[in-house]
Amino acid sequence: MKKITFYRANKMIKGTAISFDFNKEKESVFMEIASQKEEKAFDWEKRITMKLSVTDISKIIYCIEQRKDVQIFHDPNKNEFAQTKTDTAKNTSFNISVLETGFNFKIGEQGKDGTLNSKMINLSNDEAITLKILLTKAIEKIFDW
Repeated sequence: MKKITFYRANKMIKGTAISFDFNKEKESVFMEIASQKEEKAFDWEKRITMKLSVTDISKIIYCIEQRKDVQIFHDPNKNEFAQTKTDTAKNTSFNISVLETGFNFKIGEQGKDGTLNSKMINLSNDEAITLKILLTKAIEKIFDW
């Protein structure tokens, strides 16, 4: 299966890219966000990754359909299904804010050493509709409906 990636590169090298990848075996969607490192390249080595459960996916769909802000918080030490295990992440938050022209996706990760890593990207309304369709299909595939 293909993953979908949205890119926001700019000449100041301050852009961001976000990708969503369905994983049937793990019954989830992996969301990754990375900062721009060159004019046409992103630093996927230093990305933030979140494993989105069916509940998380539903919250994103709700946000897009109802145009309401959503917050998702994962603490990998409390729930083994919330996020992929890492040696460095203490917790990860994902906030979607509704904009007139689309949605702002902000993902933050707090390291076990207390450092904060935050990235954000705006998706247009039409990009959000595409994402909503794919996330809906992911839920259908998870439940084999």
